[in-house]
Order: sequence, then C-alpha cells, then structure tokens
Amino acid sequence: MRGESEDELNDQGYAVLEKVSNTFVQALRSFCESAEGLLKEDGQVNDDLLSLYFSCLRFLRTNEQIDEDYAFYLLNSGKDLKVKLFCINPSSRLEAGFKKMDSTICFSATMKPQEYFDRLLGLDEEAKWYQLPSPFNPENLGVFVASYIGTSFKERSSSLDDLVELIRQVTLSNPGNYLVFFPSHAYLQAAFEAFGAAWPDQLIISQRRMMTEQDRQDFLEHFQTKSHVVGFAVMGGVFGEGIDLRGKRLVGVVVAGVGLPQLGVERELIRQYFGGERTGFEFAYQYPGMSRVLQTAGRVIRDAGDKGIICLVDRRFGESRYRRLFPAEWKIQQALSIDALSNSVGDFWLSHFSH
Repeated sequence: MRGESEDELNDQGYAVLEKVSNTFVQALRSFCESAEGLLKEDGQVNDDLLSLYFSCLRFLRTNEQIDEDYAFYLLNSGKDLKVKLFCINPSSRLEAGFKKMDSTICFSATMKPQEYFDRLLGLDEEAKWYQLPSPFNPENLGVFVASYIGTSFKERSSSLDDLVELIRQVTLSNPGNYLVFFPSHAYLQAAFEAFGAAWPDQLIISQRRMMTEQDRQDFLEHFQTKSHVVGFAVMGGVFGEGIDLRGKRLVGVVVAGVGLPQLGVERELIRQYFGGERTGFEFAYQYPGMSRVLQTAGRVIRDAGDKGIICLVDRRFGESRYRRLFPAEWKIQQALSIDALSNSVGDFWLSHFSH
C-alpha cells in the first residue's frame, strides 16, 4: 500500500513503488538486446526465451506510458519475485481509442450498474445506453433467494450443513442436472465432501484445479449423458461462462455467495485508487463479484423452450445494494427457511408441469 513503511509492505508480501527504477529499466533493455541477438543467431527458437523476451518488451513499452492510473508492484510468491505494471483504471486509454472511431458499441449481458461502466470505460455524457428486454419468457425462470444462510468467510463452517441440505432439496425438486457454484476452490471442496458424505447415492462431480482440456470435456459430458448429476464448480471459472447446456441437460443453478473476489494486491490497489470506503469496495469487489454471479446464473436459460431455476444463497442477496444489480426481468422470491424454499421451488415446477 502506498505510503506504508517497507517493513509493513514486506509483511504483506508485496510492495508498491512510486516508479520503475532506471537501473531496472536499463537491465531489461540490455537483456532484450542480448536475447534478440541470440534469437537471430540460433537456428531453433527457444520458446521460453522468446516468451520472456516479448514480456520484457511489453513491460518497457508500457512503462513509457504510465501515469497515475498505473501501479508498479513487487509480489513475493514463494521462491519467485513477481514484477508487474498494473493498469488500475483503463478509462483514459479506452476513451482515447474511442475518439479515433466514428462510433463504438459496447455490449454485454452483465453491464450493471451504469455508473461503474461509465467510469471504467471512459464514457462521456453523450454515450447512449440501451437495455434490451430478454428474448426469453421470464415465466420460465424461477429465481429464489435463500437469505437465511450466510456464506461469508466467517460463516461458512457453521452454515455448511444448511447449505448441503439446501442443495439436496433444490436438486430433488425436479429431475434434471444441476450446477452449484462457489467463490473459491476451498469452499467448493468443503461442500463437495460434505454433500458426498451426507448423500452417497447421488452422482456428483467436481471442478478441480488445473484441469486439462480433456478433463473439462469429461466434466461436461456428464451433462450430455446423465439425467440427474450435480456438478460443483467455481464462479468465474471455465464452467461459469460460455457453456451451453439446453433443456434437461441443465435445469438449475445454485450460487453460494455474492462472488466477491479474493483479497489480493490488485483488488486492494483498485479499492484504494477509487477511494471512499463504499466506492472503493464496490469497484474492487462488489461489482466484479456480481458480474460473476450473473454470468453463472445465465447458464440456466439458453433457449426459448428452456425452463429452470436459480437459487442465490446468501443473506446479502436480500439487500437493496445487491438487488438493484439483478436483471429487470427477474421475479425474485425470497425464502427465510428451508421449508419455505422447498415449497416455493416445488410450486414453480408444479406450475410448469401442469401446462
């Protein structure tokens, strides 16, 4: 953190410096010159050397343009020391790029709140915002908030049994496949093991760290070939966006937590930069977290004929600061107990079975 002593910074595992030293810049330039000579002389390309060469070139070029929107930090990661130029606020660069264009269209399914994207994208008052209605029938989606369970880091152990029971009740409510998303691998693993111990007859699969492409394909294959599988995955990961499981392949998603990114040097740099206890937290943690939640929830309805449910698990989802970020077409039902949730989810499916 800027302004703290070197000892304090070292205790935290990182140090933010005011600028890149000339000595370091000269060392990088010397390396690039030497590497370029070796790469020209060597008949065979050394991939590791080539990758490092281009990384150093990018660092040097970026360093020529840095201003108060950038931070230069050192991070102690085990036996290695990471050196990085981090762009905290890209708005001025994006704004300059937009001005070179006749027009620019920025679009996403998760662009809320407007003031957040206005500021990060460098949009001025002349920028036009359009919110298009969902092409899908909102009656085909049930959205439930289980506000009786807390999933903050301090509450996870004490609420784990309640979460496992919720997952069981939701996934029994209607035949089909389900995905349960967590903000971290550690939380996922704890829930996966607890659920497996409580319900050993239920087929469950889990996302793992460092999965290969074949591992990912095998995970998704369960949703193509099985009729009742419960998958455990991480928000913001490979299964949280971009997958397309239609019909009975995926009929429901459970989201455990509000998706806050883990504490880290870059998150803290963003929080400090945008200042103010509320705005800094929103820009660094809340808004990126909710973007992950909404991307995850978007796995359910992928086609006009799809019907499914989203269960958001955390009392914070019942607060106005989070609810204002929900899509306008969502019809939220809040549950204050497992019985209330089971009844509401059951009623949703019953209403669709009867049609």
